[in-house]
Amino acid sequence: MKILVIGNGFDLDHGLPTGYYQFIKFCDNIITFKENNKLPLKNLTPIQEQYFDKLKLNNDLLNDFYLLLVKNNLFTYFSNICCSNKWIDMEAEIYKILTDIDKFECRLLSENINEIKVSSHDASYDRLTKLLDYITLKEISIHELRSFLFVWLNQISIALEMYICNFINQTPVELYAPDIIDFDAD
Repeated sequence: MKILVIGNGFDLDHGLPTGYYQFIKFCDNIITFKENNKLPLKNLTPIQEQYFDKLKLNNDLLNDFYLLLVKNNLFTYFSNICCSNKWIDMEAEIYKILTDIDKFECRLLSENINEIKVSSHDASYDRLTKLLDYITLKEISIHELRSFLFVWLNQISIALEMYICNFINQTPVELYAPDIIDFDAD
């Protein structure tokens, strides 16, 4: 019996821009393009530049991307991490944010505070305050923050699905890993 296991990195090994960093940089360019009506093409792979040429021809798709991301504070938070690190583990960042919310909520509950508020001046919860910095409200409840996070995460998921379906899925693979060129599944 022969088994072919396709795991993490298979798509990247074949030259597809499927990393979260690449997705976020693509979306950053969409926002810049829509707001400034010019195309900077910063930090894009050559394949992504081709995607962008295709996207410019589809104004509805361009607008859909833009509306999902432009006021999405979680996306802005992820984008800022990408700018400083050139890498992001979105799942780990989401986990850290949720853990911070849980810790904050437990601390306030243990102090018998009836109304739970997260203030942008609470330096002990840096990730939460960074998210709040992107919100025009100065104070929101934990419940409101969870609701915002759910909406933002859903919007990012939709944008990622659009990116994969409209671009990655349509990309012919021109680079094959040497390990699979002569692979025979039979």
